[in-house]
Amino acid sequence: MFIKGELGTYYAKIVGEGNKIFLLESGMMHTHHQWKQLQKALSKYGTIISYDRLGYGLSEESFLERSSNQQALECIDFLKALNINKPINMIAHSLGSYIALLAQKYVPDCFFTIILLDPTHPRIEENYQKIYEKILYQYSEIMYFISRKKIRKSVLFRKNDQKNLSNKPKHWKTVLNEWAHLNENNKLIKKLLSEKMKIQTPVLVLTVGKQSGIFLSRKSKNAFLKEVIKAHREYADFSVQGKQVMIENLNHNKICGSNEKSCCMVEKEIINFINRVNPKN
Repeated sequence: MFIKGELGTYYAKIVGEGNKIFLLESGMMHTHHQWKQLQKALSKYGTIISYDRLGYGLSEESFLERSSNQQALECIDFLKALNINKPINMIAHSLGSYIALLAQKYVPDCFFTIILLDPTHPRIEENYQKIYEKILYQYSEIMYFISRKKIRKSVLFRKNDQKNLSNKPKHWKTVLNEWAHLNENNKLIKKLLSEKMKIQTPVLVLTVGKQSGIFLSRKSKNAFLKEVIKAHREYADFSVQGKQVMIENLNHNKICGSNEKSCCMVEKEIINFINRVNPKN
């Protein structure tokens, strides 16, 4: 279904009914398809909303900057258009975590809990995995070039079609625009985390044991994981009711519930946390 807000028209998929309301915020490069399994699993607990950010999937293209701050304002715009009259549980993956935290800053009363799935962290972005991120950026540039040339039969597009990623230029243009604002986003979140006042909204952080990146040895991989755990702990400590959970056998993509096993693990942690902070929700 399409939801018309003041800042644009969003594509949304809404399933389930019940007392709990969840909003799923995707990471960079992803659409609502990312949440297919987890959305279905959580639907037995309440109403689950996934959507495409402006510029992605079936949503309208935006010609405004694709910074996390702008996208947080669009997230709020989307929620207002839905006319939801009770706090929601926001689940955000990767870079979507920046959007979730900024949206919470602007309208704290809108959120009952914030659940961050292997979130992006400014210190990790600034100090680690530069080569890996450069490869991801170059991949996005290649995909944008191919999409503009309409090379529909390329191996890259066949692979991405299977993952339900768009092969339209606007999709990859949005990805590149998000990359362009990454440093700005990092500064915003770093400033947010430096504030002494903890937020009242409960925060759950799920950290995966199988981190993405390029590692020259097991030692360097383990050292990187320790830094990620430490960084993610800052998000949990940012809340008066924060919790961090380590999930050993999942990677950055599977934490979104991409298969039945990972879906069950993530679902369990989310529901247990929500019931713990407020059994009546």
